[in-house]
Amino acid sequence: MAKLTAVIPTHNRAKLLKRLIDSLLNQTLSQDKYNIIVVDDCSTDNTQKMMKNLTKKNKIISYYRLNKPSGAGFTRNKGIEQIKEGYIVFIDDDCIAYKNTLEEIESFLKEYPFVKCFKGDPDSLKEVGLIDRYLNDCLTIKYTNYKKIKPDLYEVYNIPTCLGVYKRDVFDLKFNNKKIRFKNLKKYEDAEINHILNKKRIKFYYSPKIRCIHDMKNEGLIKMYHRKRKAGTAEFVIKVMHPDYPLRIPNNFKNIILFILNTFYKPVSIIKNTKLKYIIPFMFLSFFHQATYNYWIYKSKKMFDKKIKSLDEIDMMNAQ
Repeated sequence: MAKLTAVIPTHNRAKLLKRLIDSLLNQTLSQDKYNIIVVDDCSTDNTQKMMKNLTKKNKIISYYRLNKPSGAGFTRNKGIEQIKEGYIVFIDDDCIAYKNTLEEIESFLKEYPFVKCFKGDPDSLKEVGLIDRYLNDCLTIKYTNYKKIKPDLYEVYNIPTCLGVYKRDVFDLKFNNKKIRFKNLKKYEDAEINHILNKKRIKFYYSPKIRCIHDMKNEGLIKMYHRKRKAGTAEFVIKVMHPDYPLRIPNNFKNIILFILNTFYKPVSIIKNTKLKYIIPFMFLSFFHQATYNYWIYKSKKMFDKKIKSLDEIDMMNAQ
């Protein structure tokens, strides 16, 4: 079985990072079957000091610190460059691995060795707010386009990198004469690279057995608004970069109608995919989420059409 390497991009989250690393060191999978790589995007907290101590105590941990702030895409690319073979397990620093997360990944790969890219599900902490629970639910299979193959195997279109697994050799494929790497977008760089891999006929899969905890504490409507603002602008940037990207842009009458109807599609889908006690609040949050997301796609298009902002400037809105 090919070795697993957990790659963790991080920036100023020392406490959360330590919690994740502790969970990865406490796996049911034998430590001779996996490594941990932390790539630090110039943190100014005590991340560097903490990681130096951890690497001295644990041979399976490697730590790399970038020379200048470079963003999540470049940070993940640095992790890719340190790995020659096996499978890369991208996991966010605000996650916690269950004891059997890596063992479930290994078992899945043994059963389905043809799979090169797949995702797991993020669970919420037990005591979280309604918005946090909703946002994690939105990342699960319930709200994603999918095709069921077996009870533990689904084909999906996209893999969020909060818990995404890629075979290392997919990053040796070339697109536009360059090896496939994450773009340095302010958000949704995983959606962009997944679109490229889809174009290279790499299929994506999902297993409900592979899970982690995604700690999204202290979310509120204002933070949710800005999260969806960044998502909408980022998706528009990807659409301009890749005209075949499956995003509806309101550029003619038909697309305007479908664009508006899309605002209501997700809230309606919640009726059949959510526990009864969450239906009404989740429908409200979903409508707010989708309306904000669509508005910023539209807003980005208007600015781009008027050439008030360049594509790079629109993407920079994600950093604000």
